[in-house]
Amino acid sequence: MDMIKSLKSERGISLIELLAALTIIGIVLVLLSSIFLSGLRIHKNITTQNLLQSEANYITSAISKTYYSNHNFELSFEDKNGDGENDIVLNDRIISNDMFLYSLSPTYATRSASPLTVTISIQEKSNPGNQVTVETMLRSITSSGE
Repeated sequence: MDMIKSLKSERGISLIELLAALTIIGIVLVLLSSIFLSGLRIHKNITTQNLLQSEANYITSAISKTYYSNHNFELSFEDKNGDGENDIVLNDRIISNDMFLYSLSPTYATRSASPLTVTISIQEKSNPGNQVTVETMLRSITSSGE
């Protein structure tokens, strides 16, 4: 019976109770938004690392394929398209992407009898802190009859 009386009571809630509830809701919302934003930041970093790794794999694969399948092999690091940034150029064809910044060592190479070690570093233009570096060694395979 007391419960029915308390339900029919029109007393309401006090200002202190309302402020306490709003404060708790505010704290929970701040924590949830912080967790959400951290998740977005981590997702962006992982996506960027995957893009950089894919680009490094593409360039390394193109260099290796050309080195082993063509007699003509010329690799250079120059501003081929005139945009003020160096491009990775393989047999007079740009294989680098405008989305990224590159460094290539050596800056010029051709096919030779000695092994060729190529180091490629790729950075995101908008966030140079994200970087992938790949090193690969190319070696001509020749038979003793040549």
